[in-house]
Amino acid sequence: MNQDIINEIQNQDYSKITETIEKFLAEKIEKTNAKGVILGLSGGVDSAVIAYICKRNLKEKTLALIMPDTEITPKSETEDALKMISLTGIDYKLIDINPIVKEYSMYLEPNLKEKTLALIMPDTEITPKSETDDALKMISLTGIDYKLIDINPIVKEYSMYLEPNAKSKGNLRARIRTNILYYYANAKNYLVLGSSDKSENMIGYFTKHGDGASDITPIISLYKLQVREIAKYLQVPINVISKKSSPHLWKDHEAENEIGVSYEEIDSILYCLFEKKLSVEETEKITLIEKSKIQKIQELNSKSEHKRLLAQKPGVN
Repeated sequence: MNQDIINEIQNQDYSKITETIEKFLAEKIEKTNAKGVILGLSGGVDSAVIAYICKRNLKEKTLALIMPDTEITPKSETEDALKMISLTGIDYKLIDINPIVKEYSMYLEPNLKEKTLALIMPDTEITPKSETDDALKMISLTGIDYKLIDINPIVKEYSMYLEPNAKSKGNLRARIRTNILYYYANAKNYLVLGSSDKSENMIGYFTKHGDGASDITPIISLYKLQVREIAKYLQVPINVISKKSSPHLWKDHEAENEIGVSYEEIDSILYCLFEKKLSVEETEKITLIEKSKIQKIQELNSKSEHKRLLAQKPGVN
């Protein structure tokens, strides 16, 4: 790996970057007439950086939610998050999402034979019966496969009866956390801060409508290596900066192990491909990273494009 490329990525004016982010946050709060900001604080470096930036000028207007799933989230992660609270002094709530994950249920089965599945999801407590009758009429007229799900028990118990699927359940955890963030954001007129960095955003390493959902994304222009450097500037504890990155969507979940490429390599590849506009072959030559890893990161970027776009629409005038 070429250390010169890594140095080129890391050597930035982090004081100026911090001021730019602070100004951006203040302007967005003012423009939207929000009363403050809210973030999920995991104990990892990305959310820690955002917490430390918020404490500088938005301390009294910031709420952090620490939302471990105590079945799979390491205790040390929650302890690190709580340490960030004591060091920043920002307001927080600690919510164990494990009971929600267990009871978050919906009557789902994979339908592999058909390409179209309609879900009719009335809340029988408030949805007029005529609405459901009309939906069922559409089914009889179109012939598409469907499921009729009364979401009233879900509304009451926030539950979903899911078939076993570790990855989907992991993504569910991320979406549950986002639901809770937006509940408080709605209640307090706050803006939700996303903690995605440039590296993870560009390769799609986030849950769509989960941790990828937010109102504003303060550090999305920074590669993971740059996030670590700005964390040093902000004096985030070194154990938080140096720990292995993980969204903790299942037990022993580590980002680099799942991706199969280190962040030093990921950032070097992205930087060369998308900022230096080099080809795969040129990137291989300058970074000294094996071609298969470069192609993998390029493919992850391409396949995850839909996660970075708004919902697509047909070209109908």
